[in-house]
Amino acid sequence: GVVQEPTDDFTVSGTTLTLVGTAANGSEINVTHLSGTVPSTLASKVDLNGVSDTLILDADADTTISADTDDQIDFKLGGSDIATLTTSSLTLKNSATADNSTFTLNLQTAESDIAADDVIGKIAFAAPSEGTGTDANLTAAAIQARSEGDFSSSSNATELQFMTGASEAATTKMTLSSNGLLGIGTEAPQRFLHIVGTDGTTSLTEGNSRTVLFLENNGATYVNIASANNNNGAIFFSDGDANNVGGITYKHASNDMEFTVNAKDYMKI
Repeated sequence: GVVQEPTDDFTVSGTTLTLVGTAANGSEINVTHLSGTVPSTLASKVDLNGVSDTLILDADADTTISADTDDQIDFKLGGSDIATLTTSSLTLKNSATADNSTFTLNLQTAESDIAADDVIGKIAFAAPSEGTGTDANLTAAAIQARSEGDFSSSSNATELQFMTGASEAATTKMTLSSNGLLGIGTEAPQRFLHIVGTDGTTSLTEGNSRTVLFLENNGATYVNIASANNNNGAIFFSDGDANNVGGITYKHASNDMEFTVNAKDYMKI
């Protein structure tokens, strides 16, 4: 596996190549490993010496790895830059310039039988080098895709869970279900926006199918509309023909409450 200029004699013993005598100035000697495991003495270092497109990965030389910028690695596929890795970031780019040429990051599981509550993919955030230890090193936040039931040929119902930690490994605080229901403080939202307070759920099943917003708390439940001292807070009612045809308005400047019906103010307190 050694190719050398004809006038340079050498001997090879194992992984050691020894020149006999002194090679002439400018001589070129190339060592090529032809088969078998690459010896550790040869595989321990590949020095690209900061030259662009030096490490070629395919036959037509358009898929390469470069390190021509200090502390940065660039990856090319098909002759185009698709990824850049530095000590603080990973940038992925679709090299196509046509409309909707986005870069897709696929998180896939090799599991062959997805059951209810199986996590299919997850992105987690943590600070494992934080010196104070304990809670500081736990998962601080995460986003995961979890199956809502057994997968089948006609179902792949999946929810997205958004997880944060306070003094704990991150737990689910918000859930977006497969049918578009968003739950805050609950993993089982019943309506398009379902918010559960700090006292927990009342275990009530919200029975009105037309309900869009469901607020519950196993204790007192309040809705607070805050406005500037000289401005208004209001709840309005609209339909397909007109906006704000009905409403309840509190005017902070005058400290009175007005009730609007059919776009007219009918009562003031």
